[in-house]
Amino acid sequence: MTGWRRSELVPGIRALRDHVGRPKEIRAIAFCCDKNHAQAISQRFSAEGYATSVLDERTPRQARRDARRDLDAGRVQILCVVDLYN
Repeated sequence: MTGWRRSELVPGIRALRDHVGRPKEIRAIAFCCDKNHAQAISQRFSAEGYATSVLDERTPRQARRDARRDLDAGRVQILCVVDLYN
């Protein structure tokens, strides 16, 4: 996790556990500040058992559509995005 300390990532996971009634059913878009951040967030949530995917401006259009469908269907729980949807 280049550039991001584990301690900076854990509060988000703790917040899910503390404030979301059924965190394993969550569907979310994580807006990340750069590609390393998106990868780090994705890896951390994956390590906690969440299905994640990373998208950025280089992700092909069809893969973006597929990822959004996967999020809607629950196959992906957290999309970690950089420079998309914002």
